[in-house]
Amino acid sequence: MKSWVIPSVFFLISLAIIPHYGFFKGNIMPIILLVVGYLLLVIHHFSGFDDTNNSHSLPDMMSFLLVVSFALFTTALWSMWVREITMARILEKLIPLLLIPILALLSLPKKLKNIAPILFLVMIASALGLRIATIKMTPFPPIDTFIMLNEAPRKILLGANPYVSNFTPVFPGVTPDYFTYWPAAFLLQLPFVPTLSDPRILFILSDIIAAFVLFLIAGKTMTGMMLALLFLFRPYSLFIIESSWLTPLNFVLVLLAIYLLVRKVSPAWVGIVVGLVTSVQLFHAVLFFIIGKYVGWSKKFIAGFFLSLSMVVPYFLASPADFLSDTLLFYFRNPPHPAVLIHESLNINALFFYFFQKDISPLILNGIIFLVLVFSIFKQQRRVSSVAHTMLIFFFTFFLFGRQAFVNYYFFIASLAIVVLVLEVRDEGKLRNAGSLK
Repeated sequence: MKSWVIPSVFFLISLAIIPHYGFFKGNIMPIILLVVGYLLLVIHHFSGFDDTNNSHSLPDMMSFLLVVSFALFTTALWSMWVREITMARILEKLIPLLLIPILALLSLPKKLKNIAPILFLVMIASALGLRIATIKMTPFPPIDTFIMLNEAPRKILLGANPYVSNFTPVFPGVTPDYFTYWPAAFLLQLPFVPTLSDPRILFILSDIIAAFVLFLIAGKTMTGMMLALLFLFRPYSLFIIESSWLTPLNFVLVLLAIYLLVRKVSPAWVGIVVGLVTSVQLFHAVLFFIIGKYVGWSKKFIAGFFLSLSMVVPYFLASPADFLSDTLLFYFRNPPHPAVLIHESLNINALFFYFFQKDISPLILNGIIFLVLVFSIFKQQRRVSSVAHTMLIFFFTFFLFGRQAFVNYYFFIASLAIVVLVLEVRDEGKLRNAGSLK
């Protein structure tokens, strides 16, 4: 397939999550866009494409995608929860001015290329400043993710178990007696919440670190700068921080595992990172199989994974019923838990329910997810870019055909699409260097 497929998938996802803050409210177009992007990706993934045959127009394509994505970014910044209205209005007028350094970066003549790192750092600093301003404008977002991640670390320090605790009420008619994430979600917050009083500081750091890691994987190139900025400036990247969703933390850990594969470090370290992200949210356990196959089921990888995952054991043993109820059964109750708005998801089931007022059988949906997983894992993976493709296709399938999928889920998928692009840039650079030696 052609190199335009992954940029197209990224663009379609970006468009799909903008209406209604990434929730399904009867407008079927966002789901249609996601389905089109998914079909493109499936054909791209299973048609035997040659992942070494990248187009040399990729840098130009990235320039165009960055400009378009930034334009969309200015239209979808944060939620309706903002309290500092005056500050928000000022920022909304100033943010479009950031297009100036972006265009300057993209149009620098060769003799002025030494200015590029300065412009890049200016944009990184701007991204950091906007994220800090976002949490200042919305100090207490009325969403359970913020409440849970803000209160769970404090409960740990007081000797309480989050899985048997109640939290501050947020939604009318919903008893906040659940903590739906795995232990690393609050253990990693211990350096931040007690001292800085906001779990979103960790997510801001995750975003900035991820941008630099993307730049490093791309080989510290101009295209790498563009892809790092593409990651930081896209629709609702500030809304993700504002809402205290785990997406930035999940992504930076997945990206770190990919970076370690690129650097060919000991599989034990890769296993530790994969175990850590699994200890944040269970569905990342699929990475154990995808990456495990790639590293030849290294004993060091397996040992590192289970060593890292062992942090879950004490909380499970402390109260198995509460732990499983909060982190697993919570999502599969029928009828669903009031906090799980499955019919407002951007997925196939929500679209089906909209037209027929009933759900698709879980056996069918889970069967599709399982088949894609099996085919993805057993597909030949010759290089790290193949691993990233496998991750992208699985998680897209998992959310599109799963029980729930909102803006943060597809934001994660779009982030994986950027990883694929970064690895393609890296592979293309290696091919060019190899060709110049012949």
